[in-house]
Amino acid sequence: MCGSFALSAKTKDIEKLKSLNSNNYEFEPKTNIFPLQKIPIIKNTSKNELSEANWGLIPSWAKDKKIAKSLFNARAETINEKPSFRNSFKNKRCLIPATQFYEWKQVPNSKYKEKYTISVLNTKIFFFAGLWDIYYDENKLPILSTTIITTEANTKMSAIHNRMPVILLFDTQDLWLENGLTNDELKSFLKPIDDDFILINKFNENLNF
Repeated sequence: MCGSFALSAKTKDIEKLKSLNSNNYEFEPKTNIFPLQKIPIIKNTSKNELSEANWGLIPSWAKDKKIAKSLFNARAETINEKPSFRNSFKNKRCLIPATQFYEWKQVPNSKYKEKYTISVLNTKIFFFAGLWDIYYDENKLPILSTTIITTEANTKMSAIHNRMPVILLFDTQDLWLENGLTNDELKSFLKPIDDDFILINKFNENLNF
């Protein structure tokens, strides 16, 4: 799963990396981002814009927006089968910028867990594969929401956890946002990043940023 990540970059850094227009949206860099908080995304329907979304998907047909609490991750293996994600997987995909994410490892013979940071080598900002949707609340106001897609862990990550977010490298980021792709083409993106591209460190609050 992916239940916490960081985005220490400023809006202008993301804009420069992807040639975006934030439309006066300014994201405040954060070292700890959790589900139900607001995060920036790049939607497939507006590839040159940075939009603000709630982390935790609320499908357009949902009866209650509280469903977001359980839909902050989408499993790659069943993403095209689950009603909550099926339509968004086909039509509403996005990129979610990050600078690192966190995972916890159970300490043997203990009730404690150790925290680890995972980043991508040779780039400060990387992108998760995500989905988005728009839900209209009781006041008919739109809520843009998103979820991070997860997949099985690569060999290096599996020493800590059996799941990890789908990380798209530069050559696949724009392709993920293309329209008209088949289900098989889309599923081909949803695999663990190669071991050689990630760096894992035990969390050290004093050295983290």
